[in-house]
Amino acid sequence: MTMPKSPSRRTLLLWFALIVSTIAGLTQIEFGASQTASSNFIVITRHYGINASEIERSITDPLENQISELPGIKRLSSTSEFSQSRVTITLNRAVDADAFYLQLRDRVERAYAGWPDSVQRPQIHSSSSRGDPIFIAAFFAAPDSKDEKGLPRLRTKIEKNVKPAVEQLKGVGEVSISGGGIREIHVELIPERSARIGFTPGAVGGYLQGQHLRLPVGELEESSMDLSLILDGHLGNLEAMEELQLDGKEQGQIPLKSIASVRYGYREPEDISRLSGRETVTLYVKAAGGANLVAASRLLRREIKSLEQSGYSIEIVYDLGAELEKSIRQVLLAVFIGISSIAIFLAFALPSFRAIVHLILLLPLSGAFTLSLLTLFGIPIDQAILAGLAVGTGLMIDSALVVTEALYSGNYRFGQTVMPLAASTATTLIVFVPLTRAMSLSPLVLSISLALILLLTFALFYSVSFLPPFLRHSRPRRQRRTGSKGHFLLIFTLWCIHHPRRIIALFSLITAASLVTALLLPRHFGTPQDPGALFARLEMESGASLPSVDRRASAIVRALSAAQPDIISVESRAKAGQALLTIRFNEKKISAAHLADSLEAAAAAVPGVFAYAPTVEDEGAGVEFTLSGGDNLQLRQLAMDISAQAGNLPWVSGGVLHFKENPPAYVFEPDIQELRRLNLDIRDIAGLLKWSIQGPVALKWFQNGEERDLRVFMNREKVSALPQLHSLSINTAENERAALGQIGQWRHLEEPSRITHANRQRAVSFTLLTNTSNLNKLLTYSADFVRATSLPPGYSLLSDEALEEKRTEYRGLWLSLAAAFLLIYAVLAVQSESLKAPLLELSIVPVSLAIPILCYAILGRPLKTSTLFGLILLAGMAVNNAILIHSRLAGAGTGIPLPERILSAVRARYRGLILTTGTTLLGALPLLLRTGSPFTEDMAFVITLGLSSSFLAALTFFPALLALGKEMPGRNVRMLKEGGEKH
Repeated sequence: MTMPKSPSRRTLLLWFALIVSTIAGLTQIEFGASQTASSNFIVITRHYGINASEIERSITDPLENQISELPGIKRLSSTSEFSQSRVTITLNRAVDADAFYLQLRDRVERAYAGWPDSVQRPQIHSSSSRGDPIFIAAFFAAPDSKDEKGLPRLRTKIEKNVKPAVEQLKGVGEVSISGGGIREIHVELIPERSARIGFTPGAVGGYLQGQHLRLPVGELEESSMDLSLILDGHLGNLEAMEELQLDGKEQGQIPLKSIASVRYGYREPEDISRLSGRETVTLYVKAAGGANLVAASRLLRREIKSLEQSGYSIEIVYDLGAELEKSIRQVLLAVFIGISSIAIFLAFALPSFRAIVHLILLLPLSGAFTLSLLTLFGIPIDQAILAGLAVGTGLMIDSALVVTEALYSGNYRFGQTVMPLAASTATTLIVFVPLTRAMSLSPLVLSISLALILLLTFALFYSVSFLPPFLRHSRPRRQRRTGSKGHFLLIFTLWCIHHPRRIIALFSLITAASLVTALLLPRHFGTPQDPGALFARLEMESGASLPSVDRRASAIVRALSAAQPDIISVESRAKAGQALLTIRFNEKKISAAHLADSLEAAAAAVPGVFAYAPTVEDEGAGVEFTLSGGDNLQLRQLAMDISAQAGNLPWVSGGVLHFKENPPAYVFEPDIQELRRLNLDIRDIAGLLKWSIQGPVALKWFQNGEERDLRVFMNREKVSALPQLHSLSINTAENERAALGQIGQWRHLEEPSRITHANRQRAVSFTLLTNTSNLNKLLTYSADFVRATSLPPGYSLLSDEALEEKRTEYRGLWLSLAAAFLLIYAVLAVQSESLKAPLLELSIVPVSLAIPILCYAILGRPLKTSTLFGLILLAGMAVNNAILIHSRLAGAGTGIPLPERILSAVRARYRGLILTTGTTLLGALPLLLRTGSPFTEDMAFVITLGLSSSFLAALTFFPALLALGKEMPGRNVRMLKEGGEKH
């Protein structure tokens, strides 16, 4: 093959097309950050005023029966609590989420058709795997407003104008509102007037339900057309409702307004939201499955900005997309620093101005080509892709450097130069084949893999097709210094060649120590904490009232803010029995773990409060168990007994119950004999209590496109304690009044506030804490624990599936590392046509991996997915140094003594080793700066240490290993020599 004197027209046209397509792709570039691909759906159904048991019976069970028949469901779970049912569907990976959604919507509509009119229409949300919101915005009432209904009215506006607009944004999943009150219509009976004519709240509610109708009544044929006939009894406004005529029997027709007041009102708040102590109405946004968080955040900020222009007073409390966007900018800065450092390094290291220009041009061109190609395929550019660019920038320049050095030294031969380059690139890329499963588990692995594959392929193509024609006839601007004999590293290399056994023994000891360390290092099981935010929970006694929870949560927030000045803001959401906190803080001055400790200390000073704030350091410290069966009370008692017994096990350090005691309740037990004597039915008592105290939703009121709950009640404000319940009276068949206390008695007990299901069975869960970080041991312990636990018939105990999935992921990564070795060996064996040479070249890899693992042990860091991924990448990179030295040695003559041949091969590749290692380190080192991405920081840590180790091993361990052989197991020397003669 004859090298052309100048680039051909075809080459120039090809590169012109690449540049044009790159520019076209860059104009469409979209930065983003994706969730772990998730195929989850959540169905939320609200029925105001209904307790958990009735919600389970009337809504959750029928809904689960409908949904469970759909194919492709991996897990079905639900929570039934006061006024709300929440069903979560997790799909198998192979299921088409869009097609499943259509089937799910049909099944939900079937269930909804059989529910009472007072049930809200179910909402179906695409759900991500994360449970925390990605965006929180607080809305404030006007500062000078003295209207006590300011926040409730504000919530009404947000429900009507803001929430529907936000729900339509791409990438948005579940949207919820906290604080304020919900507007509704109140029909409150006047006790004296309604009692005089015998009207009860239930009778008025039933009458309204019968009048407020819209029904088809038939069809009429007119002019060859069938026209539907509809009876519309909807009442257009409250004035029309007040004039509704009721049958007063002896009094005749009387208007509703004569016995009741009809007005707009607000439901009693179910939660109280505050931002830094000030009461607000807060909007919480969760991500849809697979959402681009950065893109969704931008849409949300744009929507919030338009709302501010409309007169709303808003403060963005938390914005995960903005935090990720900041992290992307930091990684971009790291990439820029790396590219600039490499460019400066090349400017001083290369002897030719033309070579400097072409190699520096390769840096932005390859990065731009990679980004544009990913954009054309619809892949958003996230921080992981940019991290891949940073690591790959130093790697991709290696090929160009080797070609440039060979050209200027006069040693450029296709066989001796290009073939080893192709082999080294192949060994780097081949490690991505066994990572296929890890790519499906983590989008970060997929993003980095794609970036590196495209970069290295582009760089090899550039180096082979573009550099030789342009640089072949150029001359160095200065002579390179070839006298490297005095360099201390080469002097040490010579010493290692003459004392090989000592060096090999030392490195073998280091490698063995790293293998033992890898088995003993703790594993990190969880997901990193969101940047700049800590999501915490304050648990209080069962039945704790909303004002009590709000008061104690506010006290804790004040104490925490006073103790930690680095807190930016604290948003609290008080609910019955618990409060949720979103704490934003300055990551540069305080850690999430230290903040969690401060929160626990602040909560300990307030009676009856338990604070829980999961952080990265806490994850992986326990195993969750799920106990399922028929009776909710027995499930709770069994869980408490089992977790208490487990405390005696040697591997258990504590336990956490994921439920609380049921809140207190009063149960009315009527005297059946007295009911018969008064000719009363148990339903009469239920109606009296239901309509007089709770005031349930009687019907849905539609006006001007809005839906409002209409509630009918009596004595709501007068009945606030047990004595008032005793004095409630009911009309008997003889039109007399009987007090409720004469008909029965009240008994105190506990009533479940939340009922959970796992795969359609009632279930409770608890976690056993342990200090063991070995996944295999934890799974063995948990399996033995499940088998040894004796349960009543119909009850079962299961350990956490996520733990087994995590072990599978770790095993997959270790197997990927082993498979990477085999694949690298196969590539080298095919390229060298030798079975022994690849073994020699691969020997440098364990030595290179040993140093990062030992450093993790010294620093006390646990092994993470990012660590193992970095080790797999390192395996493909570290072998390149050995390939270059061994290929040079195999092409040398055989008449020279072996030690001199080894030293000559190392000296010939010495400058190339410094250049390639230096550029790769310069590209990866900036990622060690705080980029906001623990994954990329860990990966960069492993690669920088590992490549430094590989460089030193190439100058010490590998020459010593080569010196042990009397005759080198050669590469394809014949091919190399023939290639050199032809080229």
